[in-house]
Amino acid sequence: MPALPDPPDDSEDVDAHETTLQFESDPNTLVQEIEKAKEQEACLIVIRGKPQGHRFFLTRDEMIIGRDPAADVYIADDGISRRHAKLTRLDGLILLSDLGSANGTYLNDQRVAGTGLPLAKEDMLRIGTSILKFLPAGELEIIFYGNLGAAAHTDALTGIYNKGYFMEALSA
Repeated sequence: MPALPDPPDDSEDVDAHETTLQFESDPNTLVQEIEKAKEQEACLIVIRGKPQGHRFFLTRDEMIIGRDPAADVYIADDGISRRHAKLTRLDGLILLSDLGSANGTYLNDQRVAGTGLPLAKEDMLRIGTSILKFLPAGELEIIFYGNLGAAAHTDALTGIYNKGYFMEALSA
């Protein structure tokens, strides 16, 4: 029977074997990304539901969330009313109102009873079985989510849309 190798010596200094990778960041790139982020409108990002990862930019003073394909924020979810909720831009704020939906609109797991509740950074809206995350205008995270979506839907080598993109587009 062959001999087993000796167990590692626990008395060795573990730090001597660890390697730390350090990446130097280009300050110009960071400045450019921050400037690009400042140009972004406030948005809702679909965290759970379809189309997952999609960003809905809040570009108008009044926008409707619903299951109706004509809704400004269209989400294909049977638990969502055709005209479920309304987003209103007023004095730099985005206000959320329920439009008498059958299953209710929830902001951070609290049912929206009144009208015109202001949204804050990273608030979660639950409508039907879908969850949307709110990001105010100018947030760097908006660009991050866009980059994730682009990476998930395009071939890294050719830059063309992949099969997953087409399957998602056809199912919508």
